[in-house]
Amino acid sequence: MGLGIVCSGQGNQSLNMFSTLQSYPDAVGSVTALSQQLGCVLLPQIALTDSELFTNKHAQPLIAGFSYIQWELLKSQLPAPTAFAGYSLGELSSYACSGACNFAQLINLAATRANYMDAAAGQYAPSTLLAINGILQEQLLQFCRDFVVYPAIQNSRDNWVIGGLVENLQNLFNMLNTHFPMYKLNWIKVNLASHTPILAAASEAFATYLSQQVWQDLAAPIVTSVENQVIYAAKDGILSLSQQISNTIHFSRTIEIMQELGVTVILELGAGKALTNIINNLNLGLKVRSFNDFSSLDGIINWVSKNLLSL
Repeated sequence: MGLGIVCSGQGNQSLNMFSTLQSYPDAVGSVTALSQQLGCVLLPQIALTDSELFTNKHAQPLIAGFSYIQWELLKSQLPAPTAFAGYSLGELSSYACSGACNFAQLINLAATRANYMDAAAGQYAPSTLLAINGILQEQLLQFCRDFVVYPAIQNSRDNWVIGGLVENLQNLFNMLNTHFPMYKLNWIKVNLASHTPILAAASEAFATYLSQQVWQDLAAPIVTSVENQVIYAAKDGILSLSQQISNTIHFSRTIEIMQELGVTVILELGAGKALTNIINNLNLGLKVRSFNDFSSLDGIINWVSKNLLSL
């Protein structure tokens, strides 16, 4: 019986997301520090337009910082986690939550990651991501070959995110919408094709940057999302943190490995609760909730304690 922490990525952020932290005095200093580091007002809402909020250069440091602040509020009041993991950008957040780097370093790494990704994507025509639910792997891979797009994330056996040039993805969307109405299609609110070869240059640049960092010991292992390895030292995860920018993420397998390590209860950090829904749909028998499901820290602490004891 163990606690797992998962950190979410982009797509569910909102301009008022930091307002949920205003009721926690211990968060004020961190929110202020993040605001100063980014040069952006965060309360009562983020001083950006809605479209700016969904650009990499703004979204990545904001979301990484938000997840970290949530964990700082909780970590001394919860049992030591059995493992950490993250979804896309969230994998970087998970390293910080496990103690590999401090808050300021995390924000710098997230901003640097975003810059490298934007630069790499800028060498191509506009790209983005499309979620497809209900499709099996063999057919999906055939469509990827036919339309020159790429599998970016596998959330479950039949739930995928596809990345590629906007024009190619639109052609795929139109075909699926016409001939395969049983598939559920959703555009992801990002402006580039993360986890695809389009961002290979960003992976290479970020690997070099990560190798120059000073890392601290991990408080708990991290399950990586590309090779699905268990990392016990931060320096051993550099390759995974860089590779996942331009390679397919196998998130469902990440969660299975967390369970194999002894995780029975999972708490999601970050904006929204998309990972909670994804994990529940895996039907692994795990108890899963998001920080954002609760109105108080006591509610989270009690839920974790109750479910760890009941198993």
